[in-house]
Formats: sequence, C-alpha cells, structure tokens
Amino acid sequence: YFMDFIRRKSISKVKFKRAIKNAVDSYTKLVDKLKDYGITKKEELTGSLAEYYCKELFGVKLTKNFNEKGFDGYYKNKKIEIKSRTWNSPYFPFSKSKLSQFDWAFLVIFDEDYNLADIFAVSKSVIKNKIPKGGTFNLSIKLIDTNSRGIKHIYQDKKYSEF
Repeated sequence: YFMDFIRRKSISKVKFKRAIKNAVDSYTKLVDKLKDYGITKKEELTGSLAEYYCKELFGVKLTKNFNEKGFDGYYKNKKIEIKSRTWNSPYFPFSKSKLSQFDWAFLVIFDEDYNLADIFAVSKSVIKNKIPKGGTFNLSIKLIDTNSRGIKHIYQDKKYSEF
C-alpha cells in the first residue's frame, strides 16, 4: 500500500518520508502551542497518525465517519479498533460494553518525538479475558506476550509483517 501511494504521487520514498517527518515535527510544535493555550489535546495527534499508519502500512479501510462508534476501520473483513499512545503513557483503555463492536484492536505506539515505534494486533478475546465483569481495563503494553494466541507484533524496528 505504501509503495502504491508513492508511485501515485510520483515522489521518492525517501522524499516522502522526509516530508512526513517535517510535517509531523511542525504539527507537533503547533499542537504544543495550542495545548499550552488550552485549545487542544496532544492525544488527537497520536490518533490521527495511528489511523494514517494503519491505513498506509496495512491497508486498513477507515470508516467515513471520523469518530465511528466502537471501531475505526476494516481489515480483511474484520472490524478494527485503532488505539494509540506514546511510550510514556503505555496503557490502552478498554470497556466491556464496547467489545462487541470490533474484532481486533491495533495498538499503535509512538516514541516521544511521535515517530512510529510499534504496532500490536490484539484479538477481542484476549482483551475480553482481561476485563472484569461489566468493567473497564487498562491494557499495559508491558504485559503483552507476543507468543500468546491472539496477539501479534505487526510493526517493530521499521519493519512490518502481514497480519
């Protein structure tokens, strides 16, 4: 998907990555100023970037509505919930009442400069088993065992694997 996008735009992969990095740096500075003024939250940046990377790297078809209830897109006919965090806030909140609305969660992690660090795919059944009855659960990225069934490390060290 990424290479198809590059070909359509007729720019080199290196120039494209540099342009995205420069745009993210500029945007981060702007968001920092807006946050200082109490206008926006930084979390909006990670969410937008996470959806972008899931779309470009894996071909996730994002829903048309920006804030679709319960899931963000489709991947191979599965409903995908995309959650994002930075390394300094590695907890992903889940609610039992919303579990019926998606099949898999893509957990996207950025470093402190908003560079993509990791993406995990976690099945709904793994999350469901962690949530107390009728409650919520903050899934810690440190507790994820990628050898477990239903958990896949699909992006790491600038390499991604097919999910």
